[in-house]
Amino acid sequence: MTLLTISAIAQSLGKSESTIRYYRDQYSDYLPYVGDGRRRLYRPEALTVLRKVCDCYAAGMAASAIKAILASEFAVNIQEQLPQPCEVGKDANPQNKTDLGVFAEVRDEIATLRRAQERTNDLLEAIIEARRTAREAPAPVMQEKKLAKRNWLSRLLGL
Repeated sequence: MTLLTISAIAQSLGKSESTIRYYRDQYSDYLPYVGDGRRRLYRPEALTVLRKVCDCYAAGMAASAIKAILASEFAVNIQEQLPQPCEVGKDANPQNKTDLGVFAEVRDEIATLRRAQERTNDLLEAIIEARRTAREAPAPVMQEKKLAKRNWLSRLLGL
């Protein structure tokens, strides 16, 4: 079985690699592949799927219609590797114990961040309340100034 790269698929279809990557991202459920990340290689069946996608785009079909066609003609790709459960106990893998320790550290860090967020929210509420009271406090001061001004004016006019 020959495995193909994105560049090999693009060359055989006469499309650019960026176009094939776009198609791969849009229709990855139907593309059989081996490996992950930069080392991902595609089975020959992926060439058939991508050729169908290219033909559908050339015919002016919408992405939803292309997905419907792919769903009717090709099998959905299922991940072959499932994560292994962590073992806990005296015979547990040391790496799994390390992973559990890391998870505990992350959980503690999240709890610390939540407490810090609660303190920040309390401070913000206090600041908002202080501003609210500050807005209300100057109003009586302004009224007193207006009364003082009227008193001066009324004294001058004799009212």
